[in-house]
Order: sequence, then structure tokens, then C-alpha cells
Amino acid sequence: MPKSRSKTRARLVRAGLTTGVVGAALLVAPQAAWAATTISPTVVAPGGVVTIADTTANWLDTYVVEVQTAACGVRYTTPSAAAVAVATANRTFSDIPSAGTSPFQQVALTLPSGVTAGTNGQAKRWNVCIYDTTSTTTSTRYGAYAINVGSTPAVTPAANAPTGGGNTVTVTLPTDSPVFTGVTTIGAQFTTTECAATYGTATANLATTATKISETSASLTVPSGVTTATAQPTAYQLCLYNGTTATGALITVAPFEAHLVTPSQPSGTSAGGNALTFTAATPIFAGMTTFGVAFTSLSECPNSYNSTDTPAPATTNVLATAANIRKLSDSQLAVKAPTLTNTSGAASAAVYPFNYRVCIYNGVQNGTSALIASTQYAATTVQTVSGITPSSGPAIGGNRITVSGDDFPTTPGSITATLGGNALTNITPISANAFTATAPAHSPANNVVLVVTTASGQTIRKNAYSYTSSLTAIPNTAPNTSSVDILVRGVGLQAVTWGADRAIDTNAHIYLVDGVYSATDRANPPVAECENVLPFSDTNLVCTLPLATRLDAEGDALFAPAFRAVTGATIDAGSAVITTAADAFTRLDIGMTVVDPDAFGANTATIVDVVNATTAIVSRTASGAVSAGDLDVYPPGARVVTGGVGADTQKVLTKAGAFSASDDGLRVDDFPSTATAIPATTIIDSVAAPNSITLDKDIAVDDPDIVIWNPAAVVPVPEGPYNLTFVSNGSASGTADGDFVQSVISSGSTFTVSRF
Repeated sequence: MPKSRSKTRARLVRAGLTTGVVGAALLVAPQAAWAATTISPTVVAPGGVVTIADTTANWLDTYVVEVQTAACGVRYTTPSAAAVAVATANRTFSDIPSAGTSPFQQVALTLPSGVTAGTNGQAKRWNVCIYDTTSTTTSTRYGAYAINVGSTPAVTPAANAPTGGGNTVTVTLPTDSPVFTGVTTIGAQFTTTECAATYGTATANLATTATKISETSASLTVPSGVTTATAQPTAYQLCLYNGTTATGALITVAPFEAHLVTPSQPSGTSAGGNALTFTAATPIFAGMTTFGVAFTSLSECPNSYNSTDTPAPATTNVLATAANIRKLSDSQLAVKAPTLTNTSGAASAAVYPFNYRVCIYNGVQNGTSALIASTQYAATTVQTVSGITPSSGPAIGGNRITVSGDDFPTTPGSITATLGGNALTNITPISANAFTATAPAHSPANNVVLVVTTASGQTIRKNAYSYTSSLTAIPNTAPNTSSVDILVRGVGLQAVTWGADRAIDTNAHIYLVDGVYSATDRANPPVAECENVLPFSDTNLVCTLPLATRLDAEGDALFAPAFRAVTGATIDAGSAVITTAADAFTRLDIGMTVVDPDAFGANTATIVDVVNATTAIVSRTASGAVSAGDLDVYPPGARVVTGGVGADTQKVLTKAGAFSASDDGLRVDDFPSTATAIPATTIIDSVAAPNSITLDKDIAVDDPDIVIWNPAAVVPVPEGPYNLTFVSNGSASGTADGDFVQSVISSGSTFTVSRF
């Protein structure tokens, strides 16, 4: 009669593994029979397949199998709800591959429908009992094995290295298995034996409390007692309980291992070629110069180097070539992964999350070079990335992007990514072909790199995305009667040198632009510049935007308006549109005063818009047609005084209520300008307000009609919407600078100037 499970457990523990950890590999691993008894998976789903391998067994395929909640008795039990028979069609006896003997030592069972999980998918303890017959009086028991039935948990990462705990792992179950419902405290224990049914008394350095994340997930910090002292890993069971009292019931179980080395990536493309590093906490490679590295699909690494290199797809043992192995330090080794076989889609992947052991040897002598360390590695289909939509966005970030490609995992939290070295946030899987995310902030740059990382490995896409400079302003509107301090938000605001106010130089500036600023020869110059720039972080600055004045045609000085006559101008009675045969108007004319006795009488009009060089729109409809050459353009505030009384060869002009003290020093011209009574550049010397003014020149002819205007008048920024624009180089050839950056137009960069 074969030995029972209880009699062989000591061999299992001494070997460093527990049931369930290597069982998934037994069907393909000739050397997996080193453990006396293995059961896989650690937790089997209802209706799933559990495989039991026992190197001490001596089974025949005629044996009967029963799964029951009570301990296996010495005799077969009459089937019931608590003792469910496994039909012949649902059990398969076989040899363990390395044994190659008969009678059989392995059985795969499809659990009958009566074998159920615990509440909400929690692990429920059942016992597999194997007998020679169905007799309840004369049968003989040939095996007794405890299994856990419930939802299968996934542990990320599924190993701890360097040895000694301290890393954080997450336990996740399917969304339809809320095993932590109603659980307020989750007790966690690591054990190299089987998980007890209740919490009991835990070993201090092997126990901790897990943090409940949701009804289906929890995280914990691996305690310091989870260690290994050997080249082979030490296998643990991670046992989670409802509470930390002695009677807290077992919730679920997951396999876990402690290794001497940590891989830089737990998985990678099956095509190979990716660089891996293996790092130890201690100098385990000291004094060594030659290394052998094998990727084996066996359940454990052979204790000595095997020089047989079996090519893919028969990847029992795949060797890294000597040229692809580099010692970086006494505690770190670099290896270029060889081509492997992808078996990550196997049904066992959830509980056996790797398909290779990486075996590191002290040399390449066949049969004599000793094993130094081993760890887990998964050969997978690594996701591909085809692009990002949109392919550019504001440097301030915060916009949603969609990353498209193939083979993306769809589990929440399974994808991390960086764009230009900064982490994407709010990553939401849509399908295996796309996920959405929020773009991070980044200094303005073209063609930054996207790096997507999953459990399958890392994908790098160059020239994936461009960050455009974009600004927002608070406030984003103000009247054009004064200056306003505004808070400007952007990116890289402390990384530039700010230029002098209104200077055309190679430094940075913030402009107010009507339309799109043209850095090529400043073809569309700014109407105002934000002055006194004070950045107080890389993303925030304050500056003063003067709106009561505007810049000149070059954009580097204040606009100084002057009187001019526009010849050839026409306007029809009832119209507000002035046209000329020759180029006469520019955007600088907006806000200027128009005087014409034929079109507007003693009134004035204001130019409110310039359509093009030959067309302008004024604020008042004409009462008559313009006489060619009569149209005069004055600085803002010009006014007409008619009906005054003056005398030739005198300097005094009188009209009741027409003047004020503020007129002192203003210019006086004839109305219309074709008249000859007022000499050129006549100035008001004094004001006998409000009835009389004294001029600095004699009136040549008695002509009381005049225009009073201020040569020092300034023109405010016209009302309307503008774009606040950042440029890293304010020179006329700024775009020739290879690092030139200009902010894009966005809703946040719009600044509205209210009525003047």
C-alpha cells in the first residue's frame, strides 16, 4: 500500500516547495517528481481540474474517487451532498513523466458539480479520497489529499526577492468573487506547509495584516521571515483569513516564492532579445567570472549546469549564449533573453504565473557547475503600440488620449505607461486593442517616447507624441482702460530666460496677439506684451498686461498716433464703410478718430475695425458722401468745435461752453484741414474756461471751425478676443532656433478685451 499524504509531507517541506506551486508544471516537466506529493492548483475553481501527483502512490486506473467535506475514512462512504463521487469519465490516472512506471502515480480530476466553493468564492476545504472499491465495508483507502475549492486568486508579484520581505504584493480575485465582502480585518500568514483552516497562532515574522482594497482585492507587505537560504527558491503558501483571531476562517490561498535574485522584468517577449538584470541583496557572484544561464520549463532548476540547448519550440532547456551574459557587480548579472516558447495563455497561468525558471550557474561545465540562484520568468506575447490619438497636446497635460495597439491586458491596474518619462494617469483598458489615459504635464517637446509596461513586458514607441506649449490666464478678460495683473499657467516657465519688456530679442516673451503670432519676421506682431514677468514655479507666473496702450507695427514700442489726411477715400450716405483706392489702413487705425465735414458734419467717428488695407468700418453712419481728400484721421479723443469767434492777427478764440482746463497744451487744426485760418502746429497756450482759449499763434483768417486733439494721445488695445501666446525666442527669426517653442491656441489661451 502506498504511503499517505500525511506520511510524506516531511519530504515535501525539506525540498523547499509545498503542494500547488510546481504542480502546474508536472505534466511537462520530467524532473518534477522530486517532491513526494504535489497538488495543483492551490485553489481549484468549482468544476475545474485538480491534479494530484504522489511519487509514493501505486494506483490502478480502476480505483474509485470520492470528494468529501469530512476527513477520508478507511472505508468508502455512501455518496451524499457531503461526499460526492467522481465519475470514471472525470478522472484520469497516469504516470508522472519522470517516473515512467506503472501502476500510476498521478490523477487529474474534474470536480463534480456538488463540490462547491465557500461564500462568495472563498476557499472551502474538501478531501479527495481514493479507494480500491465502492464497498462501504470492505474497501481499502489508497490515498487522502486535502484540496481548496473556490475562486482562484492571482498574486502580483508572485515572488519575493531579494530574500527578506519588505515588498508589496497584491492579491486579486475575479470580479464575480467578492471574497472579502463583510471582512473588516484580513489576516495574512506565510507558511511552507499547508494553510490551516483557521488563523490560530501565527509566527510573528511570517504574519501581517493585509489592506482591503475592494471586495475582490487586497495588498500586503511581505514580512521579513519570508526568506530563502538556498539557490533553489523556498515555496510558501500565502494564507488569507477573516480576521486575526485564532478562529478566523481561511478565505483564500495563493502560492508564493522567495528567491535570492530579483529579475528586472518578471516577463518578456517570447521572441527574446530583451535585456534582463538579476540583482541579489548580497554579493553572491563574488569571485566568479564565468556564468551559465538556462531558461528551463522544468518545475525547478537542476542543481548543476546542463549543456544541452534545446531549440524552440521544444524549450525544456534554453541556454543564454556566453556573449549575452555580463557580470555587472558582485550582486548583479545582465542577460540577454533567448527565444522562448509562449505558454502564458495556458489554463494554469492564473495560479502558475510563469512558465520558465531562470537558472544561474557558476560556470558552464556540464554536470559540475553548481546552481547559484534561480527565479521565475514568463515568456509572453508582449503588447504592441501602433499610435496615440491625438498625437499632440498641451504641455500642461490633463487631456485624455487613446493608445491603440494589440495584446493589451484588460484588467484594471494591469497597465502602466510613461510619456516623455512622465507617468500616464487614469489608465482605463477599453479592449485588447486600446486603452485611454490622462496625459501628464511635460515641457514643450516634439516626438517624445511612449513606454507601455504590463506583466508581459515593456514596449517602447519612439516619436509617439508632441507636447505643445499652451497657456491659461486668470483673469482672462479685462477692460482696455488700464493694466491688469494676470496669473499665467503653463509648463517650463522657469526653464527659460525672460526678455526685457517690448524688446525684440532671443529671449522668452508672452504676447497678446490678434490671431496667430508669426515668428517668421513677426509678420503678425503682438498688440501688447505681458510685462514684469515673475515666474514663481515651473508652471505658474504673474505678469502685467497693459491694455490702455498698444504696441506699434513692429511690436517693440508703444504706438504713437499722429494726424494724417487720407486722400481718395469714399463713403456713401447711410454707410459706415470707408474705402480707398490705395492702401490706407492698418490694424493700428482701430480706435482712431475720423473727421470729415461732408460725411459726418461737426461730429466725429471712430474706426472700429479694419477689414483690409483699403477698407475700414467706423462707429457712425455717414450723413453725406466724403469729398475726395477731405477725410482726416486723428488720435483718439479729437473733437470738433464749430461756430467759434476769432479774428485775424489775434490769438484768441471764443465760444461759450466749448472749452475746459484740460485743453491746455492741445493742438488746434482747421476744420476741415484744407482751410487756412489756423497755422500748422498751433497749440492752446491757455484756457479762459469755458468760453475762451488763447493760441500760441495768430489766427490768419477769421475762421471759427477747429479740431482740438492731443498729439500725446495713446491708443488702447481694441476690444475683442485675442490669444495669449508664449514664445521662447522673440527675435524676428525666432523659428530658426532649433529649440524654438510657441504656445498653441486653445480655449484657455483666449483673452478678451472689453469695450474702450
